[in-house]
Amino acid sequence: MPDNQPRIEHLVVLMLENRSFDHMLGFLQTRDYPIDGLGGTEANPSSDGSPDVVVSHNAVAAGDLNPDPGHDFEDVNVQVFGTRTPAAGAPVTMNGFVRSYATIDATHRHGSSIMKCFAPSSLPILSTLAREYAVCERWFSSVPGPTVPNRMFAHGATSLSRVVPDPDFASLRTIFEAFDKDPAFRASDYRIYHQDGFTLLLTVGHLIDDPHGFRDYNRFANDCERGDLPAYSFIEPRYANDARDGSFFAASDQHPDHDVMEGERLIRDVYLAIRSNTKLWHSTMLLIVYDEHGGIYDHVPPPRIPATGDPTIDNTFAFDRLGVRVPAVLVSPWIPPRTIVRTQLEHSSIVGTVRKLFGPSSQPLGRDATAATFDFDTIPHLDAPRTDHLRFSRRLATAAPMGESRASDLAHLMVRQMRRTLGLADTQGIMSDQQASDFMRAAVRMIADGGTNAPA
Repeated sequence: MPDNQPRIEHLVVLMLENRSFDHMLGFLQTRDYPIDGLGGTEANPSSDGSPDVVVSHNAVAAGDLNPDPGHDFEDVNVQVFGTRTPAAGAPVTMNGFVRSYATIDATHRHGSSIMKCFAPSSLPILSTLAREYAVCERWFSSVPGPTVPNRMFAHGATSLSRVVPDPDFASLRTIFEAFDKDPAFRASDYRIYHQDGFTLLLTVGHLIDDPHGFRDYNRFANDCERGDLPAYSFIEPRYANDARDGSFFAASDQHPDHDVMEGERLIRDVYLAIRSNTKLWHSTMLLIVYDEHGGIYDHVPPPRIPATGDPTIDNTFAFDRLGVRVPAVLVSPWIPPRTIVRTQLEHSSIVGTVRKLFGPSSQPLGRDATAATFDFDTIPHLDAPRTDHLRFSRRLATAAPMGESRASDLAHLMVRQMRRTLGLADTQGIMSDQQASDFMRAAVRMIADGGTNAPA
């Protein structure tokens, strides 16, 4: 390929947690940057008969979303349709977000918080990267529901017709298994960068049997400096606050109500690590995306799609519509500033793009057979790579050490998944972030030791 043509030799995906497009990027919309964001008049009916709750741009890094908003299948139905059990063909209103959050603990006091969105200046890293490279304004979560089935789609383009919060991940055939077993990927490899064992992928049967692709995230910057990235890298954030050896490590997943600034820091560090090596930078595309909307307001109705699931498995639905829209930003020196990608994308697009780039003769795993891709056949690109260096607009505050913070529902879920994988009894012993972090580190050591030294 000529030197002046874009080449994606490395795809890096950083998937964060539970934020909607409007919540994070909606107020980037301006007259000269016409993304499908917010005009400032969008509203939801209140839950107590008071005036409608209008969107605002005063979201803060932590404190708005405690308790965690509902984002299971029935919660999303309320948010999107106004009822937990919509009839076939029910109109999509996007008017149930306030009502859904107001009832999360049987009070009305939380409802208005769900309409708070970030001012661009409050997210200097994500907002800058979106404007300076490409924002995908129609990237939808794959499932109108929680984290695990959505992450299954990101890795395998299917959730095996499951939409419950805690499905069994073990039998999922992922893109990583395709790398290892499909001759179409013979010349390529992958890496899963995790933080202290917090990765649902260590509960997938194939990856337990062949864990060569796992690597501690602390090595990512050095790998970039040496030009040692595989074809595909998937980066996991830190899912729990963690204190050890006299140091404090804040959760960086941006899951409510973790400090959003820690996620900003992670996004910045991943970008700067890739940008530090010119050769790597010229051959890499970075995708920053979120697994699901987390129950937070977005105004764009999720689209209908051809049915791809069995509605009898969870007694739910036929996977004939996508979930709520999430933030997605593409970064590459070949992308011109202020690019707006209007193609409809979803998490299966990750699998489809990996297959197209690195295993073009491979067979689809699931919905990647029809999902659009985000390569340079579909995204505007320059004739030569950019050489500019971004300057971010403000210094990020450092999170202060915390006391015994309560483990999030996601941390509990990851512990349960790991207990199931290791054949351990599911107990209620994990109460704090610290206990969850300690357990997951011990679980990784147990897998490395071949099943000995079981964590408590």
